Amino acid sequence: MSKRRASINPDQLGFTFDPPPLARRAADLAGMDKMIAASVGLALKEDGRSREEIAGAMSALLGEQVTKLMLDAYASEAREAHNISAARVLALIAATNRFDLLDAMVRRIGAALLVGEEIRTAQLGHIDTEIARLKAKRREVAGVTVPIRGGRQPRPPVVPGRAGAGAFGRRPWPLWLPLLARAPADARHGGGRIS
Repeated sequence: MSKRRASINPDQLGFTFDPPPLARRAADLAGMDKMIAASVGLALKEDGRSREEIAGAMSALLGEQVTKLMLDAYASEAREAHNISAARVLALIAATNRFDLLDAMVRRIGAALLVGEEIRTAQLGHIDTEIARLKAKRREVAGVTVPIRGGRQPRPPVVPGRAGAGAFGRRPWPLWLPLLARAPADARHGGGRIS
């Protein structure tokens, strides 16, 4: 008779930076109840305290009675009618400090678990990502910038097609000035006579 494959492999526990795939396909979560029962069993087995003591710690956390017999049932993969509730799974994880087991569970749905101050490591990575994004944006903007003028602003240029109109529609010179520049010398000075 072949040995039954374990629902959870203790050698594969521990945080990794490999992004888990999201559970989206049919049967992605098949066998999850057995994995949770195996996780309960592993947490109880490797804790070092008796199941009565662990049940007492869980009871204190939850504010409700958890017994050794309940833990025995939750740890049995064969007893499908005695699945542990989410609240009690979390209480067991907190009481036994086995966040690696919870991480293995949430990875089945495509998530990962950070505990306590580990969030600072994620925050640092987020800050570095934001710095890189802002540097890239800075390079993009730097390629199209011009220096900002200081002091007094120069007079705006004449807009083509507006017959010499300057700022606010004013004409910076009289209309007759360009005509005078093109007129013959004697016409400009009244035919050469000084009056």
